[in-house]
Amino acid sequence: MDNIENTKLGKLKIIKAGSLCSIQDLGRKGWAFYAIPQSGAMDSKSASLANEILGNPENNPVIECTGIAATIEFQSDASISLTGGDPSWLIDGQPISRYKNITIKKGQILSGGKITHGFRSYIAINGILETQEIYGSSSFYLNANIGGHNGQLIKAGDVLKWHEIQSTKATNFTNKPRPFISKIKLKKGPEFDFLDTQSKSALTENVFYISKDSNRMGARLEGDKLSDRLHCTQPSLLNSVVVFPGILQVPPSGQILVILQDGQTTGGYPRIAYIDASHLDFFNQIAIGRAVKFQLKK
Repeated sequence: MDNIENTKLGKLKIIKAGSLCSIQDLGRKGWAFYAIPQSGAMDSKSASLANEILGNPENNPVIECTGIAATIEFQSDASISLTGGDPSWLIDGQPISRYKNITIKKGQILSGGKITHGFRSYIAINGILETQEIYGSSSFYLNANIGGHNGQLIKAGDVLKWHEIQSTKATNFTNKPRPFISKIKLKKGPEFDFLDTQSKSALTENVFYISKDSNRMGARLEGDKLSDRLHCTQPSLLNSVVVFPGILQVPPSGQILVILQDGQTTGGYPRIAYIDASHLDFFNQIAIGRAVKFQLKK
């Protein structure tokens, strides 16, 4: 931002870090050729909405919390917005609504618990967070320890600073939580027809569950195994091919793997399907252990 050094500086302190809290924007686009994953907010729509409510640029860095919300002491006055999953946010112990422009005063504490109705929550602030920007993005990428707050997950004791934005474009969202769904739309992948009829039916008729072995790199799905019904007629498929967030692969274990934002950019497993772009945000809001069902788009 032009003349950012002349803007008002705000600060907040992390009292409790919650679970897997990090700074994310909309990710690193165009670096897959160099094996650099996209990263970025797992629910990009909720992150963008958080910024829109405040009149921020949609790609402004936000705080993403997974599973359990952070507890934060604001050491400066601020305007904030809260979107995504619902951790029952409180300010100084009093319930506060999401999806609106919220004024928080110096010394007040924002806190939340286990995230319900979703799995990931977002906090936007009326300013530009000071971050480590790498390859055009502030998104934290765990495997390389780049981006975000000094290339690290947010932890207790961290002080985050931001340069305040003076905006007149803030919207009037009030108490309009974004609905989440668990029936996810798929499109056929390049190797979809390697599945026999029974496997194709299992993919769209059976229920799968998000495994505890899932993370920002990928989601492992528990449920019907497809590997014993898979017809790989092209051994060359074992060579690495392009993959991207939303791709469904079938490894030898038979459990479906879904590539997510921090996932690798190439892989050798059959790409049987991919999640429709409009539904990847919804998929990423399904909590560990929860059910997911797929619907194949024609």
